[in-house]
Amino acid sequence: MAAAEANLTTLRTELGDLADQVRAEAGQRVEAVNAERQAREAAVRDLRVHLEGLGAEGLHMEMTGVFWLVMGVVLATMPGEIACAATWLRGW
Repeated sequence: MAAAEANLTTLRTELGDLADQVRAEAGQRVEAVNAERQAREAAVRDLRVHLEGLGAEGLHMEMTGVFWLVMGVVLATMPGEIACAATWLRGW
C-alpha cells in the first residue's frame, strides 16, 4: 500500500510538472503569435502607406507617359508629313 501511495504521489508531482510545462509552452506560443500578429499588422500599415504614396506620386509618371505617347505619335507621322511637304514644294 505504501508503494502505491508513493507511486501516486510521484505521478501527481510529474503531472503537476507537466502541466506547468504545458502552461509555459502555451504562454510562449501566445506571445509568439501576438508578436507575429503585431509585426504583420505593422507591415500591412507600411505597405498601405507605400501604396498610397505610389498612387499620388504615380500621377506624374502617368502624365509623363501620356506626354511621350503623344510625342511618339507625332514623331511617327512626321516623315510622311515631311515627304508630303517636299513634294508640294517641288511643285512650286
